[in-house]
Amino acid sequence: MHSDKRQEQIVAWAKQYGTVRIAFLKEQLGVSEMTIYRDIQKIMQEETMERVPGGVKYLEPSASPKQCRVCFQSSFSVQAAQLMHPDGTMEHFCCPHCLLMFTAHHGHDDQQLIGRDFLQGTTMNARLGTFLIGADECLHCCAPQVLVFRQHEQAVKFQAGFGGQIHGFSGAVTAVTSAMSCCSSESRHP
Repeated sequence: MHSDKRQEQIVAWAKQYGTVRIAFLKEQLGVSEMTIYRDIQKIMQEETMERVPGGVKYLEPSASPKQCRVCFQSSFSVQAAQLMHPDGTMEHFCCPHCLLMFTAHHGHDDQQLIGRDFLQGTTMNARLGTFLIGADECLHCCAPQVLVFRQHEQAVKFQAGFGGQIHGFSGAVTAVTSAMSCCSSESRHP
């Protein structure tokens, strides 16, 4: 199949399913993983799509990105997190780092905190997650970088390759706020 036809098919599947896994595309199109990645790079220049762990996601053109409540970046990313109030209203965050910072300053023990598993891309209860802070994997978001994992074992394996410190939810809140207060005092006092 010619590259233009492959790319049209990838876009069609992404529009139909929302998110399409690389393994699925490789199997269905009968090409190498590298060819799939090249096709995706080309598609992303012309279509509203973004890379997600293990795949690609179609973004509806009408979907407007939401702003992070902490740093005001777009919270329409693979690492986005949310806080759901009892009345159903949502606070949006660009990444787990900002969710932790907001929680540290505003509490919210009774609200639901929603994060995305870094490896699987699935939503999860952030309070039950394992947080890896300061790993070498750079996502070009807030610092110190925070990754959240549903399974502790996966966080440990990721840490073995990329470093960082592992924490439960409460420890992660403390670690991020401590790192930020250290950075803030250094920036105020040259």
